[in-house]
Amino acid sequence: MPAIVDSIAAFTTSVHSKLATSFEPRSKLDSMYGTSKGVNPYIYAIYMLFALKWFVMSEVVSDGDFSTVMTLGAVVQCMGFSLLVMKYHVTGRRSLNDLSPQSMMLFAVYLCFRLCSTCLKNGYIPVDPSGDWFYQLMDFGSLGCVLFLLAKMSAEDFEHSHDQEIVTVAPIVLPCIVLGICIHGNFNRSYVFDAIWQISLNVETLAMLPQLMLLSKAGGKVDNPTCHWIACTVVSCLCRFQFWVYAWTELHDECPVAAWTIILLHMLQLLLIWLSTLLATIMTSSMLGMWKKLRRYLEWKMI
Repeated sequence: MPAIVDSIAAFTTSVHSKLATSFEPRSKLDSMYGTSKGVNPYIYAIYMLFALKWFVMSEVVSDGDFSTVMTLGAVVQCMGFSLLVMKYHVTGRRSLNDLSPQSMMLFAVYLCFRLCSTCLKNGYIPVDPSGDWFYQLMDFGSLGCVLFLLAKMSAEDFEHSHDQEIVTVAPIVLPCIVLGICIHGNFNRSYVFDAIWQISLNVETLAMLPQLMLLSKAGGKVDNPTCHWIACTVVSCLCRFQFWVYAWTELHDECPVAAWTIILLHMLQLLLIWLSTLLATIMTSSMLGMWKKLRRYLEWKMI
């Protein structure tokens, strides 16, 4: 009996040491800047959690209608923001240096406008049962994550490594409001709530612009959770774009200008993300090339 107890204790100690090793930072420098291999297990856990959430929703709540793709986009978006919150809790406040506060503000504005429309009207929500509450719940989750990140980035002791103002929020939001008032659809059958939904789409289209400009300015240096968040943003936009391509004919028959506007705005979202990501990649490659040439030159001088 004591031998069995000793074996179980040894096995438990071995498992605990392996888990601690996998979750610990690679070096003090990684811990200081919030980039550690310990983030990866949490990323896998969040992916598994949201995959389970989507499976349960699709089996229990949804009836399989094509509009469920909008719910999928909301789930993926919420997962992306959850990864950023996880990054803060695991690696500390310094890990938020590669996030733009201006982008987070724009995401908060767009989600507030979006929820004002989708919680009170049913013109721009999935027609299956997931649009009754689950779709809005995912947007509320995203908004909660964004407000949490904004609160941490607005703390007095938070020092942003790229604190220069790249772009301000007001010049982006005001034209979006004017455009939404002038051009919008009629699925809500309400001038006010149709304009509110359109404003949310306009702001959403440009929400990633400050973040992507920050990435380009920083030479494309981001950690794994931020990369996954950007990927989730792309997938979420693709889901919504797929839905509106499907629903374009119905809206075009009543509001052709609004229908084309919605399609073009989703295309602009994807274009901004891909072009800015490509720019950051090119800048990173150029900096690496320059560093290699400089190192070779210094080595030649030393010889």
